[in-house]
Amino acid sequence: MKELLQRLTARRHSTQYRRLRARGHSEAGRVAVDGKQYWQFASNDYLAVNDHPQLRQLAAQAVLQWGSGSGGSPLVTGHSTAHQALQERLQQWLGSEHVLLMSSGFAANQACLALLPETDEKIFADRLVHASLISGMQQSGKRFRRFRHNDTSQLQQWLHREPSNIGKWIVSEGVFSMDGDQAPVAELIRLARQYQARLLLDDAHGIGALGEAGRGIVAPHKMPNDAVYTATFGKALGCHGAFIGADAETIDAIQQFAPEYIYSTAMPASQAAFLLEVISWLVTAEGIEARQRLQQNIHRMRQLFEHFGIATVASESAIQVAIMGSSENANRCAEVMREQGVWAVAIRPPTVAEGSARVRFCVSAAHGNEAFAALERGFKVLRDEGIQH
Repeated sequence: MKELLQRLTARRHSTQYRRLRARGHSEAGRVAVDGKQYWQFASNDYLAVNDHPQLRQLAAQAVLQWGSGSGGSPLVTGHSTAHQALQERLQQWLGSEHVLLMSSGFAANQACLALLPETDEKIFADRLVHASLISGMQQSGKRFRRFRHNDTSQLQQWLHREPSNIGKWIVSEGVFSMDGDQAPVAELIRLARQYQARLLLDDAHGIGALGEAGRGIVAPHKMPNDAVYTATFGKALGCHGAFIGADAETIDAIQQFAPEYIYSTAMPASQAAFLLEVISWLVTAEGIEARQRLQQNIHRMRQLFEHFGIATVASESAIQVAIMGSSENANRCAEVMREQGVWAVAIRPPTVAEGSARVRFCVSAAHGNEAFAALERGFKVLRDEGIQH
């Protein structure tokens, strides 16, 4: 433990030390932390599913019907008719040949990349992909390179240099978790087809919030037949767990050989039953209105950034970032926001690159005039203090 304790001591004395905070009850876009109420700008519940009274009732009914746990791994006793119904509904909703439920988005991505690429195949991943995808690539033992963020020109150059008899994978996120910008999906699909590469796309932050009927960033695109699509239920769908969409052989291989699936307890059947209700809600007038309200709030946040001269990234998603540069500035920004009643989190290295520490604001359909007034007060304080990267 000596080496690890040395690292831990250094981390405790740095601006990168992470602290666990226990939140209380959340409702109507607000959250309680340490007995104080804040506007919640750190949650990935973009459509405020957890704030919706009727959806909460449906969640409670699902627990009453199915209980609180699944009782085992999927291949033992954890797979129920509710899980089966959710898999079939996702197949129909997303147009995927087959779907497999997973315990988490991290497990889904890690399982795909640790298992699916063949021994002599090479992986090309966007430099900003999530840690779960990086972990999967590292565990696979396969060769991988990370191209410049959203730089399809560099990706094409690399693909072109590879021998045609070498299998290739292209890996990207749909909406990037730390910047909130979107992948050039149409171009990635084109390159995958041109170079006979398999495409793996993680749409954790797009599913439910973006696209027709909340189908995410794949909604306008015809994905290649051999593409692999992953997403979590833990963001806009307001629940827990994840899924993998792919062709039948790929899904069967994951089910047979991926330890992340075989040895993990299945998500509770009550959550599967609840997710069926959420997917149905997305296409109702109320669900459509929630996505429209989210888009209006995203635009409102962009206007605030522009008004106060806040450095940011071109993002049309619910993830909006105020780039502060140093960890000290990011910490101060988060502190000022808390003083004004806004709960937002500083993101610092090593999660992001040195010099790009930021505060990430997760916009929600639940945010209204009072929430944005609190944000405006915070940005005024930062401007007066000269903290504008």
